[in-house]
Amino acid sequence: MRRNFAAAEVSCGADGLSLTARDRWRHLPPKNTIREPDTVRTTLYRVGRLLYVRMDATTRVRAPGGVPLRSTSVAWQRHEVDTH
Repeated sequence: MRRNFAAAEVSCGADGLSLTARDRWRHLPPKNTIREPDTVRTTLYRVGRLLYVRMDATTRVRAPGGVPLRSTSVAWQRHEVDTH
């Protein structure tokens, strides 16, 4: 899979490489709510021979009556980097 990111969606510094994207298809909205696209921010960190991936997903939903709800989940992955 290949994807292009706008300059505003990418940042790179001492804290790692970060990519931000809106994910419209991660969850299907219930019929009685208004769901905005999920915002997923992925940050890559390399420490020695290990690559750490942090994924922050934020969901915003406007429930019946106009009450805004927001949830955020964080997931980490660790991969060994093959330098050969």
